[in-house]
Amino acid sequence: MNNNNNDIILGIDLGTTNSAAAVYKDNKIIIIKSQDNKMSDSVEKMFPSIVYINKQTHEILVGLKAKKKFADHPQNTIIEIKRKMGTKQVVKINGDKYTPEQISSFILKKIKSESEVFLNTKINDVIITVPAYFNDAQRQATIDAGRLAELNVVRIVNEPTAACLAYGLDKLNYSDKMNIMVFAFGGGTHDVTTMSLENNKFRVIATSGDTNTGGCDIDQIIVARLKEVIKEKHGVEITDPLVEARLKITAEETKIYLSYNLAADIELDNILPDKNSIFEYTFTQEELEKISFKLDSLNQDYGVKRLMSLDKGESIRKEMEQLELQGRKFQQDQFDPQNGQLMRKQAQLEYEILGKVKKAVDKVAIDGGYDYIIDASVGLLYFKSKFDMTDDVLHELRKLSSEK
Repeated sequence: MNNNNNDIILGIDLGTTNSAAAVYKDNKIIIIKSQDNKMSDSVEKMFPSIVYINKQTHEILVGLKAKKKFADHPQNTIIEIKRKMGTKQVVKINGDKYTPEQISSFILKKIKSESEVFLNTKINDVIITVPAYFNDAQRQATIDAGRLAELNVVRIVNEPTAACLAYGLDKLNYSDKMNIMVFAFGGGTHDVTTMSLENNKFRVIATSGDTNTGGCDIDQIIVARLKEVIKEKHGVEITDPLVEARLKITAEETKIYLSYNLAADIELDNILPDKNSIFEYTFTQEELEKISFKLDSLNQDYGVKRLMSLDKGESIRKEMEQLELQGRKFQQDQFDPQNGQLMRKQAQLEYEILGKVKKAVDKVAIDGGYDYIIDASVGLLYFKSKFDMTDDVLHELRKLSSEK
């Protein structure tokens, strides 16, 4: 393997359901092909973001091999980990706990390993893309995952910016300012970003989206519909995790097939109480479009859960406000110029010190025979009483007042 990789930086799209990687080499983009996938060209370029951990041996499988384990071992298979990035949630497998960063690092290690084989060179530096609205905690978690995978994360790039660069928009000889809208509907997230391109520089104008709505949610809607049909036709309530895992795999395949076809025929064995029975159902594109509107209710549920979580946040906010009020009260009690205890104490000390200073200045002036002692920063410190014009000034003021 070639270790001369000074110019190689691997770009990674770390996705919720699938990931991808590419490099820019010899003035062209080279998309990394997975060694596990030998189907269509588009599938070869994807790395399923799935991790399987063997119960006995603790062997870790990533990608397509892990995806194949999901149907029979869903309890040992981790999917959609990107949704947990930046949180304190942990995944429990076989009694062991894994953070989202650790699981993501397994995926990144897999991509790194296959990229090194594909390119026949060592990979150290990477750029990882994230949704534009990822918060600081989610971005830091992504960087931490890279470090756990022994990668140097050179930069985190927003996915809309990466999309514009991939289409070569920065290379257009466009003299005026260009406004661009990027709509990204991914496996677990979606966002809409408006950007401006001027002087070959991108600037994000606005972005919005949802980290909890994506293609896998459409899968869940299809699963829910299939469970409804099974209950209607066969009177069976699906609760077996193994059956649900098979339905989820079937749902994803159905969704993809209906992207190009009007109908998909589904046949599943061994999911009904009668093992000799085969569940058959034809899912149409029209039906998929209708039930996809249920995403609205999913979003509403998410909003309710978010508000419920905000209830806890509200109590914390009130506690913080109370602490802030206590802090202000303490500051006022101690440092208020007129009533603060510390300020009064300070004024008293200053008065005592100034009194001693005045006595010392007066003694120096008398002993030295000075008429005036002036401090440039303070003003007049001493003068002889014969120069005191206070009585004369008051006399003149009274005369002026009487004349009016």
